[in-house]
Amino acid sequence: MYYAFFIYLSNIFNFTLDVLVSETYGYRSDNGTFNGEIRDLILTRADFGMSAIGITNERLNAVDFTANIDDVYFLVIFIEEKAFGGYKALIQPFSSNVWIGLFIITVISILVSSVLQPSISVLSALADGSMLIVSVMCSQGLSKGSSGSYKKILSIVLLLFSMIVTIFYHTSIMNGLLSPTPNLIKTVEDVVAKKKIGVANISYLTTLFLHPLVVQKLNEAHEKRYEIPIGIKKVQQDKMFSLIGDEKTLREAVERSFTDAEKCNGREIRAGSKIQIATPIKKYSHYKEMIIFGQVILMERGIVHREKKHWYTDAPKCLVDTSFIPVSIESTFIGLGIFLIGILSSIIIFIEEIIIKKECIKNAKPKSKVKKDKFNLPLNCEHTSSQHQNV
Repeated sequence: MYYAFFIYLSNIFNFTLDVLVSETYGYRSDNGTFNGEIRDLILTRADFGMSAIGITNERLNAVDFTANIDDVYFLVIFIEEKAFGGYKALIQPFSSNVWIGLFIITVISILVSSVLQPSISVLSALADGSMLIVSVMCSQGLSKGSSGSYKKILSIVLLLFSMIVTIFYHTSIMNGLLSPTPNLIKTVEDVVAKKKIGVANISYLTTLFLHPLVVQKLNEAHEKRYEIPIGIKKVQQDKMFSLIGDEKTLREAVERSFTDAEKCNGREIRAGSKIQIATPIKKYSHYKEMIIFGQVILMERGIVHREKKHWYTDAPKCLVDTSFIPVSIESTFIGLGIFLIGILSSIIIFIEEIIIKKECIKNAKPKSKVKKDKFNLPLNCEHTSSQHQNV
């Protein structure tokens, strides 16, 4: 891309290019001397560098730099598949404090409903109050035979309260089923804690630009460097593996190698700070002002933006239409499970009611009266004893 920039500059200022190839970008050795592009500028083998390199303090002492028209980011890429909801999703709509509060309200209501029944035993009163309050809290309404105004007032208040609670709960459950699963890994710290980390074999990828936690984990794991195709393949095969490299190289490899499903599940997080890059130029060179002025022209005319779009790959895009979310059975199995449990529970209760009713009729005394509804089905057994009658 920078070669294209200098071709534009040569046309604007009418100069010719004599390209000298150097072996490296330019790094300082232990004895203080530079190699590669920086050395060629120091020794006046070249007037300015064509390859953009990172702006560091040691290089600033040796050469000057032109305008900063591009930046480099190091990314860590990995695959985080969207997980289906589990049983824990049933408690997620409410926080722990809300669940505790609902439990306390239910217990207090049961006690209030049971204390005001002196005519029956304590256990019977608690059983009767528990059945009433739990039914009301589950939005089952108020039984016809409930005696006492306090019960009716308490039940109506709890019924309205439970309607608000259940509407919010059901809405949250369905919203969770129909919405994409939240990402569990959001920061580079999460990557370090939950993933294995590998490094792409890129010459300018040094620990100087990486997050300290990433550097620490790399040192502990003694992870080797991977060639880009091998590293990308390992990311595809091992969901616990992540690869670090510069954004331009990795995005191009991901766009070329990942399937659409992997692009949808693929994640990228910055693994370090932004690196400012620019083309180096000989110290105190009289070409510096001309090159910077030409680069400003290229930016103003939109040439820099157009060339970046041409040479660099954007972040991989998922081709799935997100305007409509198709819901599969797997996505809604929690709701279907609740529905199935409700059906089975209703059938069990219905069978128990039939058995109890038959036992009640069987054990009834001859003089007992049996009330019947319009379908001639027995409703309850009235025993001659003065025991409290439950409906």
